[in-house]
Amino acid sequence: MFPNVFSPRRAAGLAVIAVLAITACGSSTSTTATNSASPNDSPMGSMDHGSMDTSTGPMSNDSSATSMTGMDMPITDGTKAEAGGYVLRLGNTSLTAGVQWQLVFQISGPGGTTPEGFAIEQTKPLHLIVVRSDLTGYQHLHPTEAPDGMWSVPVTFPNGGTWRAIADFTPIAGGANQARTVLGDNVNVAGEGTDQALPGPSKTADVDGYAVTMTGDLGAGEELPLTFSITKAGQPVDTLEPYLGAFGHLVALRRDDLAYTHLHPSAEALPGSMAGPTVDFVASVPSMATYRLFLQFQVDGKVHTAEFTASAI
Repeated sequence: MFPNVFSPRRAAGLAVIAVLAITACGSSTSTTATNSASPNDSPMGSMDHGSMDTSTGPMSNDSSATSMTGMDMPITDGTKAEAGGYVLRLGNTSLTAGVQWQLVFQISGPGGTTPEGFAIEQTKPLHLIVVRSDLTGYQHLHPTEAPDGMWSVPVTFPNGGTWRAIADFTPIAGGANQARTVLGDNVNVAGEGTDQALPGPSKTADVDGYAVTMTGDLGAGEELPLTFSITKAGQPVDTLEPYLGAFGHLVALRRDDLAYTHLHPSAEALPGSMAGPTVDFVASVPSMATYRLFLQFQVDGKVHTAEFTASAI
C-alpha cells in the first residue's frame, strides 16, 4: 500500500509526519467503507483532525530508555491527533468489520522533527487503545517497532461504526524524556453495528467467571482511593500476576468525548506486595462527568477486562 515510502533510519532531526496507515493483513488492497454512525450520533463525530498531509519521511526510534515518570500523575487526552507539538495523522480510515487489519503508524515531534525514541512506560514503549464510539469493543494493544521506525499491530473491529485509536507514549528529545503524550483519531468501519446504550453506574462487574467489586469514587480534579476486589466462585483471588508492571491496569474514558485518562496503581498494587484479592488505585479524572472504566488483571497468563460505569464527584 505504501511502496518506497519509508527508508531505513537516518539521523534524528529529519522531518517526519505521523501516519496511522491501516492495511488489511496479507493484502495490499484497501477497502472503502462508510461510517454507519453519523457524527451527530457519536461523541467522536465533532473531533477536529486538522489538515491531512499524507507525505511521509524517515523516523528514528530508540525505545531502549526506561522511565516511570508517567506514574507521577494521571494523563488525560486522546481527543485530538495533535498535542504538545506531537502529531498522529490517519492515512486510510475506511475499513470493514470482521477482518483483521494491520495498523501502522509514525509520530512526529515539534516542528516535524523526529523523536529520538520512546521511553518505556509500564513495560512498553507505546500503548494503543481501540474503542468504539459507544464505549464498546475495548482493546488494549501493544504495537511492535520495525527497524525503520514504523509501529504496527494487528486488530479486528468486531462491528461497524466509528472507532477511535488512542496512542499513549513518552517521547525522548534532547536525550531526555518529554511529557507523556496521548493522541487519538477516528477510524470508520463499514459493517453492521448498532450503538449500545451505556450501562448505568455500577460497582460490580462479572468477567470470565470472575466477580469484581469496586470500592470508592472517581475524584474530579482530586485524587481519591479506588479499590477493586476480585473473587471467583465466591473465593478471593490471591493469585494475580503482574500485568504491565502492576497487578492491575485501569483506564477511564469520558462518555462525552472519549477523553482518555490512565489511572495509576498505588504502591500496594505493584509487584512485591500481595497478589490480590484487591488492587488499589489513586483515581483522579479531569471533570465531573460519566466515565467508563476498564480494569485489566491477569491470572494464569490470561488477561481479563472488567468494565464499570461511574460518575465522578
